[in-house]
Amino acid sequence: MTKINDINVLITGMGPYPDGDGGHIDVNTSHLITTLLPKTLDPNTPLNPSPTRINIITLPDPVKTEYKYVREFCKDLHTKHAEDVDLFIHLGEARGWDWLTIERVAYKQGMSSTWWGPYYGPQEYYLWKDDKDLTVKDIGPCPWDGVPMGLQSFLNPDRVADGANTILKTLYQFGKPGASVATVGNEDDNVPMPKADATEASLPINIKPHDEGGPMMCGFINYESLANRYVRKLKPNVLFCHIPGEADAKNLKRTGDGILAIVVAAAAEVLRLDLMN
Repeated sequence: MTKINDINVLITGMGPYPDGDGGHIDVNTSHLITTLLPKTLDPNTPLNPSPTRINIITLPDPVKTEYKYVREFCKDLHTKHAEDVDLFIHLGEARGWDWLTIERVAYKQGMSSTWWGPYYGPQEYYLWKDDKDLTVKDIGPCPWDGVPMGLQSFLNPDRVADGANTILKTLYQFGKPGASVATVGNEDDNVPMPKADATEASLPINIKPHDEGGPMMCGFINYESLANRYVRKLKPNVLFCHIPGEADAKNLKRTGDGILAIVVAAAAEVLRLDLMN
């Protein structure tokens, strides 16, 4: 793990996906927002009031919304970064939402429930067709025999959400909201983002704990990521967050601030729990 004064956070976003009504979402905001995040959060600043420097690692390409790809991606991710990343945050978009969520649990392939039925049809999870028109049953047997049906992060979503909302409230009262996503592509010399009207972006986005990521790709990547930590007997330092799908300037700025507030609050929890052990 990294030094006490240096936290590494790796953030992923998803790629294009079928919308379920015969259409296709070509730009997934969950990846787009990762290209707008800074590479570091310096300590003792309005956005990061802690004494801890936070390094943000993002990927050049989105995670493909394909069950087989996600399963292989998560295996490779946690093989490569078994010890050098302090926190993994996977992002997915939820179109129509104007808040961020931190998901409490993730469920294994084979899970079924009735609570998603009115929205997504199949009771069994991960039967929603992916970007290759396949379900999880088309990619071979489940590799997680002996792994619990439900997995969760070692971080408490309620504590992280409370901490993040407090950071945002302070930032929007006394700091500089919108500064979190000032440039495109994580490069200082790139084209600035389009400006949002100050009155539109004057309120911080709300961050809520949420029961689970759902029976589609978002819940799937969360479980696959946590399962890889579980079988390696590594700390389950994984969070999944849903973000709004809208990509206008106002939403990108508010969402970017919200994601970084989650990063800071979660990093504080990582340090607190590490110091307790």
